[in-house]
Amino acid sequence: MTIIERPGPDAAEWDSLPLTAEHAERLRAAAISPAVAKEKGLRSITSAGDLPDWARWAGEAAVPAIVFPWVDIYGEVTEQIRPDAEFHHNGEGYKYLFPKGAGAVLNALRHDENAEKVLIVEGTKQGLAAASYAPEGVAVYGVGGCRNWSSEGIPDADLEVVDGKHVFVLLDADVSSNRDVYDAAIKLGNAAKAEGASKVSYMRLPATGTNGLDDVLGKKREERRAAFIDNLFKQAHPTKPCDAKPKPKARGIAGGSPAVAVSAAGERSEEHTSELQSHH
Repeated sequence: MTIIERPGPDAAEWDSLPLTAEHAERLRAAAISPAVAKEKGLRSITSAGDLPDWARWAGEAAVPAIVFPWVDIYGEVTEQIRPDAEFHHNGEGYKYLFPKGAGAVLNALRHDENAEKVLIVEGTKQGLAAASYAPEGVAVYGVGGCRNWSSEGIPDADLEVVDGKHVFVLLDADVSSNRDVYDAAIKLGNAAKAEGASKVSYMRLPATGTNGLDDVLGKKREERRAAFIDNLFKQAHPTKPCDAKPKPKARGIAGGSPAVAVSAAGERSEEHTSELQSHH
């Protein structure tokens, strides 16, 4: 039997970036190319003194961390910070940090007004992985969580980029098990249609749980990744993100207080909303 070894990271390319070796390896394992990491300005923060002013309140608990710049279609930058470990402050957990009032940001990972196809991907690393390996001629945009394409119930105005385009929506694998995520996918598709999208299709990850595109691509040899994403495009469903709509979480009343049956899917739902949590 022939054993196929996975190619290691291109040391020279990663070493040239302002990232620690550990952070570079995490990004490589998430199927993010060094070229995309460089283009998007990813960098490491290793001391609290290097945190931007708006994040200084977090102190040493927030470092080491990776800084992910989010750039909207007009070039305005909003930095997102991903501490190596989730931390708690005043009883709240923080996985990612965004400046207060940042709201929804459509991350223009591959902004192309002439593209006929638009891919909207859930998740920070997922979007970067898509930008690394999606077919040429496809515009790629990222949203921080399944509902973070809108603020206060109103879709982000930057969704205008889908006007006249064939839009492909790609959320994490829990779209097939979490009703909240499923509903968010449908609502995103409807919002795209309202902005003038010529067609909306739903790409389906052949995975379970809360795995995202970065997790799936990271398990594949680098030379297979582009072909894999191309196949996801070809197999995209014209109306639904999964075959069977997930059942909603059970809710009831116990002892006069709301009681929620928390499942693995329910926990993921909370994560979708906390990923963009910012401090008051």
